[in-house]
Amino acid sequence: NAIGKPFTSPHSNEQLLQHCLRTLQSHKSMLDGECAQILILGTHKDKVCECKTETQEEKNEKLKSLLLPAFEKDVVCSGIGWRPIFAVNATSHAEEDKKVAEEVRQLVMKDTSTKPAEIPLRWYALEL
Repeated sequence: NAIGKPFTSPHSNEQLLQHCLRTLQSHKSMLDGECAQILILGTHKDKVCECKTETQEEKNEKLKSLLLPAFEKDVVCSGIGWRPIFAVNATSHAEEDKKVAEEVRQLVMKDTSTKPAEIPLRWYALEL
């Protein structure tokens, strides 16, 4: 893939996420139940209204069905209730988006390990 060209895959985002979760589950079982925290950052909040197939709440419910109960203690959630998607417009300077970005930064920094972690490049292609 050339720089600036979108990542293309024969698999759906859901299939890629399921693969990542199976990998995490495998590593979790090898590490006596220890797992890295899972944080889902939706960076195209400005495009939510363009999605005709499901609402953000339906996406949260779908993620809930994929993540629970195996990763209940490992998922970082946003706001009240079990809502795993942190929705932000990455190109916006709006106060609401700045608050979400700060919330994410605080949550990430709270439990940051100084130990480096290898992350497969294909995981960066996930967008919900």
